[in-house]
Amino acid sequence: MIVVRVPSALRPYTEGQKEISLEAKSVEHALGALTDSYPALKTHLYDETGALRPYVNLFVNEEDVRSLQGAATPLHPGDRLMIVPSIAGGKEAEPLPLQPVAHSACRSFRSAHPSSLVWATPGGYSPCRLPSSSMLRAERAA
Repeated sequence: MIVVRVPSALRPYTEGQKEISLEAKSVEHALGALTDSYPALKTHLYDETGALRPYVNLFVNEEDVRSLQGAATPLHPGDRLMIVPSIAGGKEAEPLPLQPVAHSACRSFRSAHPSSLVWATPGGYSPCRLPSSSMLRAERAA
C-alpha cells in the first residue's frame, strides 16, 4: 500500500480525507485509482484532454516526480505520494504616485485629534479613514 496525501484545497472532493491508502505500481496508476474512487477530483487534476494540469505538482517521498520518471515513476509499498497544487497570485497593481504632504496641516490636525490618523489622498487629506477604492481608481485613471 502507498499513501496519497491530499491537500486541504482538494479534500472536499475526497470526502474530507487528508490521506488515502491504496495499491498502485506507479504515480499514474495511483492517480487513476484515486480518481476512480473520487470522480469529482478528476477535473481538478486533469484538463479536458486528460493531461495533468500544469499547476498540480506531485512528489514521491519528497522528490518531485518531474525529476524522476514523471507519471511513470514507480511506487513501492510504504511510499507517500503528495499532491501539491501551485498557488498563484493575481495581477500586481501599479503603485500610485506619491502625493505631497502638507506637514503643517497634519501637525495641526494631530494636535487637535491626537489618537486619529491623517491620510494624504488624491482629493486632499482624509482624517480617520483610508482612501476609498473609487479614489484610488480615479487616481490611476488620471
